[in-house]
Amino acid sequence: MVAQVTRPLGKPAPLAPQTLQNGAYTTGQSLCTLNARTLFAATQTGVDRPVLIERLDPIAPELAAAAYVDRQSVLSFGHVNIAQALDVFVEAGTLYTVMCAGTGTPLIGHAPITQKQAIAYGVDVCNALGYLQRHHSHLDAADISPCTIFITHADRARLTSMAALLGVHTPPAASRFVARAGEGDQATIFSLGATLHFAISGWAGSYHDDAAPALTSIAPELNALLAKALAADPSERYATIAELRLALLRLQ
Repeated sequence: MVAQVTRPLGKPAPLAPQTLQNGAYTTGQSLCTLNARTLFAATQTGVDRPVLIERLDPIAPELAAAAYVDRQSVLSFGHVNIAQALDVFVEAGTLYTVMCAGTGTPLIGHAPITQKQAIAYGVDVCNALGYLQRHHSHLDAADISPCTIFITHADRARLTSMAALLGVHTPPAASRFVARAGEGDQATIFSLGATLHFAISGWAGSYHDDAAPALTSIAPELNALLAKALAADPSERYATIAELRLALLRLQ
């Protein structure tokens, strides 16, 4: 099941606060928008904690209904590198997922990261992906991007791809962080490599179409790791998420 509405990477348009779920939640600032997905800072009525709300633009009713029925699969997840899902609901044909990730900012809105942070965030995301694999739940490569990784004030990376875990995935062709070739772990590794490269460099090119430049501001070992993750030939990338995680750990 794939949501088909797409939107290019960019800053979200300012939106007025919106009350949802019969007043249970109120959206605040829109934090980022990519491929029909907008992430909002939000408040929960009567609860003193920050929440995030992920909104998917109107999708097929049967897709939204299936995601709602399957909501328990994400509400039960518990991992330090995955935002805690709190609620899933549908209003006016739009799917909303509510989650708690602490205070922070999406990676897309974060200041350029350091080499040390790139390694740490990469390990965090690999840990989350390994947890999901063990629970027979997977993200597509296009579900990994600077808009789906949230950096907390404690300097920890957390995935916020809740809708994707309910079967509403971003079409691969819509993301410039997805490789032209490869599938499974090797495709996901490319997207994570592209995300980390972008977060360090702010490179404006398309990782889907062009070869990402080597970075002069980081150690040769990290450059080599990113180049391997971003190899055009899938067979030249790391074979598994676990292999990439080990390579990152060796750089810590």
